[in-house]
Amino acid sequence: MSVAHPRERFKCCICGRVFPRGQGIVVMLPGGVLAFHSSKCAARFLRLLLDSGSKEVVSSALRLAKELESKQVEAQERRVKKI
Repeated sequence: MSVAHPRERFKCCICGRVFPRGQGIVVMLPGGVLAFHSSKCAARFLRLLLDSGSKEVVSSALRLAKELESKQVEAQERRVKKI
């Protein structure tokens, strides 16, 4: 893996705003980079992805949401004070 240049800049794929490394949300994928300058742009991308996505994408997203919810419930049960 290469070392990133400290002044590396990214361009938001939603609004086009340019931002430096260390700010925004940058997802490095094997096929490319998804860069969002704010959480609002990332949420907009997610909505667009789910609205235009195939049935497999939507079902995978729902399955992941259920898994995360069950992990939250398990963590909450472990945090309950035992008397």
